Amino acid sequence: MGYAKAKGYAAAWGWFGLFNWLGLSLLIVMPDRRGGLAADGLAEDDAPEKVFSKINLVGILLKYFALGTLYAIPVLIGAQLSGQNLAEIKVSNQIGNIIGIVLGSHFIVILFKMAQAINLDLSAIFGLKQKTSSRMIGFTILSAAALFTFSFSFNRVTLYGLSHVSPGYVENYFESTQTFTNIPELILFFCTTIILAPLLEEFIFRGVIFQKWGLRWGVTRGLVASSLLFSVIHIRFDIIPIFLGGLFLALLYMRTSSLVAPMLCHALYNATAVGWKAIKFFGQPAAERETVMSVSDFQSTVSPWLDRYVVVAVMSLFLLLYLFYKLLPRQHESMPYLRNQALVAK
Repeated sequence: MGYAKAKGYAAAWGWFGLFNWLGLSLLIVMPDRRGGLAADGLAEDDAPEKVFSKINLVGILLKYFALGTLYAIPVLIGAQLSGQNLAEIKVSNQIGNIIGIVLGSHFIVILFKMAQAINLDLSAIFGLKQKTSSRMIGFTILSAAALFTFSFSFNRVTLYGLSHVSPGYVENYFESTQTFTNIPELILFFCTTIILAPLLEEFIFRGVIFQKWGLRWGVTRGLVASSLLFSVIHIRFDIIPIFLGGLFLALLYMRTSSLVAPMLCHALYNATAVGWKAIKFFGQPAAERETVMSVSDFQSTVSPWLDRYVVVAVMSLFLLLYLFYKLLPRQHESMPYLRNQALVAK
């Protein structure tokens, strides 16, 4: 009830979310009448440090999971009506991707409204006044290629090792990553991973979290902490490539002061991954496309190439380290938000 009152609603609304997650999810998603997702309401001081300090990251995370709960309700109702066992419910790739697109789009709208509620300058977040040179675009493309090459080879080696230690995990991983079985599902998956994911994740992790922590703790700590959160929240075995990718995307943002560069790099990385999966998938006979690769087949496929994957991973890692070096921020360099605000003020 106190939570309902804190959001500007009557205390009676609190009873709705007291005993069930659905009611609590509705309470979390309901618009805040006292300042959106701000931690303490609006402040008279619009200094960047004050504005970013008002962003409640826990509230953002809770709202995302609450939205997921609400969007899952129609799926559960449909499963119940069709006679499926709710404990073993399986959602088709097509429905799953549609829900992901709607959920992600809805969440972006919520985030933008939150930004407006606490006077966060979206143009300064995105760096809309910044000009991206053709050289930087080329650098971004090279970076995406290097990141994908390292991740692909490193993940192959890691999965091969895991397949001997924990074959059940690898089998479940293969099942969970079979994200399309036909052209419509591929198109939906394309929209989710190449358009929506880069926009949403770069805005949250680089545009908001990195700058919030960078302004509070300094650039270096903000880089490491935001990239670590970015890797952990994916809840996958490839935490090291994701962490390095998060670092790289944040450094790219620091160098360009524009979210366009990390969004482009992120989109190119995902596009390469989706393209590789699509070529591999549609290159199979139609009868085998819905068959999930077994652990033994994976081992027999990777084993002859294992030493080459190791070599490629090491070589691409050295290339990434060089690119990291080229992107290292200069001493006492300010955060992109501050630079973009100064540019707008001119």
